[in-house]
Order: sequence, then C-alpha cells, then structure tokens
Amino acid sequence: MEGFLGSLSWPSASTWGGFAFNVAAAVVAQTYAHLRQAFHRWRLDQRLARASYIQRDELREYELAIGEDLGPLEVEKVVGLALLAGALGAVPFWLAQNHLEHWWQYGWLAFVTLGIVLKCWRWLNDPPEMHLKAGSPEITVPREAWFGLAGGLAAVALILLFITVLV
Repeated sequence: MEGFLGSLSWPSASTWGGFAFNVAAAVVAQTYAHLRQAFHRWRLDQRLARASYIQRDELREYELAIGEDLGPLEVEKVVGLALLAGALGAVPFWLAQNHLEHWWQYGWLAFVTLGIVLKCWRWLNDPPEMHLKAGSPEITVPREAWFGLAGGLAAVALILLFITVLV
C-alpha cells in the first residue's frame, strides 16, 4: 500500500482543468431550466415594456416558452452535485497523470460490474411477466438456484485468484 500511495502525487494542471470543466458542466446542467425560464421572462418583460398591448397568440407563445413555475433553486444541492461531478470527472486525468498500470482495465471492470449489478437489480425487482419475450420458451428455475450458481462461480473465481496470487 505504501508503494501505491507513494506513486501518487499532487494533481497537475490537466487534472484541475478536468475538475473545473466538469464542475462548470454540472452547474450549467442543473441550472439550465431556471436560466431558460428567466431568459424567456426577461424577453416577455422587454416586449411588454415596448408596447403594453400584446396579442393573445403572442402571449401564449411567450407563456409556452416560459413553461410552468419551477421550484426554488437549491444552491447547496447544486454545489454538492457539481463538486461530486468534478471529482469523479477528474479521477481519470489524475490516474493518467500518475501512469498507474492497468487503470483502463480497472475502469472497464468497474463499468461491467455496475452493469451486472443493475441488471440483477432489475431482474429481481421487475415482475416475472416482463422477463418473458415473444417466441422464447419459458424457463422455470427458482431464483435461489440462480443465486447458488452465482455464489458457486464467485467462490471458484476467488479460489483461482488466490492460487494465482500465491504462485
């Protein structure tokens, strides 16, 4: 562990740039609806300032562009999610800067694992009727059997990993 922590250094300018870009993108993504609504209200106010008379169709177009009233903007939530997005977006830059071996494989493995976990979650929480597809035969295997199979495969994988590490 000391070798791993010793290989890490202070983030470079590219890492801080990736962090700043991701923070800015997250702030824009979270505040876009409020900014768009404020812009269209400003346009309507400018139009009414020029002439107080407005046709009903034109007013409906402005109201449609403004949309429904949005809730108040929660600054703490925006800042927190933006910092989280910035940190998660800067990690690949930081790993590339430190030339950590196999970091692409670790990221790919984490992505595949997340996909498997999400698929299992959907499979366990969706009703059985959603699992049937047109034209495919119905397989009636209890879920406990699938868990047993997955546990057995995981145990074999751990044993093989343990053997390769020791040898």
